[in-house]
Amino acid sequence: MVDSLIYDKAMYHLSGEFPDDVDPDQAFVPTGFFVAWLAMKDLIADEVLEDFRMPFEDLRQRKTLPSSFYKSLGGVFESGLLKEIGRRFTEAYFDFDTGAYLDDLDEVLAGNLTTLFHVPDTWSNFDNLAQRIDQRFEHWKSSN
Repeated sequence: MVDSLIYDKAMYHLSGEFPDDVDPDQAFVPTGFFVAWLAMKDLIADEVLEDFRMPFEDLRQRKTLPSSFYKSLGGVFESGLLKEIGRRFTEAYFDFDTGAYLDDLDEVLAGNLTTLFHVPDTWSNFDNLAQRIDQRFEHWKSSN
């Protein structure tokens, strides 16, 4: 995957100022929710879904936690994983400096929690956040 842009890595968080009172698996959750949303919306490249068929099927059937697909990708979220429309939306919405994803995650799920890494990796939380991402995606599509 030549010239891929890395959006996030779980290891960035674990090697940074990660909360001591949180299980290291929680480093996969904030980005894992978004990667799961992308997978469920068919925005992940077909060849990636082929290579990771079983983790994707487990995700799709909700046999695993929402962040599990991201974890199966090695906790690396990069542009080469995505179809073109997924890349364009990710670059507009997920950018940590200019996008709205972190704000949405905070507003929808993390409000009273210490950090975004304290958000539980549950399907209920995923579903709540997915509603917001769906709205953002529809708005983005209508304005592009």
